[in-house]
Amino acid sequence: MTGKDPLKSPPPAGQIGQAIELYMRHAYGPNRPQRALKLLPPEGDFDPAAYLAGEKVERPAKPPEPGHGEWFAIRLGNSMYPHMKLKVVYLPAKEAWLFNVDSHDTFIEAPRGSPDSAELIRLKEFNASVAEAVEADWDRAGLLTQKGLLRRTIEAKRQRR
Repeated sequence: MTGKDPLKSPPPAGQIGQAIELYMRHAYGPNRPQRALKLLPPEGDFDPAAYLAGEKVERPAKPPEPGHGEWFAIRLGNSMYPHMKLKVVYLPAKEAWLFNVDSHDTFIEAPRGSPDSAELIRLKEFNASVAEAVEADWDRAGLLTQKGLLRRTIEAKRQRR
């Protein structure tokens, strides 16, 4: 890995746990499947670096390019699609951790007019609505998201003027 090792200062266990809980609430409600539950960190206090570096969490196959952040993904899915991921991204320029939802559905396509096309559109719309609700709750909880980072950047520019 180039630059600073992000796992030397991972996000706190409480932030990871809160991000997961809010994600699961929108992705499944009270009916959480075993396949997602087995990917969660231990209850209570846990070592965030060990969890993110563990086998339950996906990482890029090769180190990021200089200046690009490392990411960690938990394939928690949702009630309609098992491949949606909660991503935790290290932003080296900001020395900050960002949380986002990767619907992991952009590579799926069906020919327009095919029997699968309407269902695929419905699935992608559902995934987008789950992702939007999760990220809005993360924002309200004070977890850094793409939109939150953009707001901070705009506000910092305004204050410099």
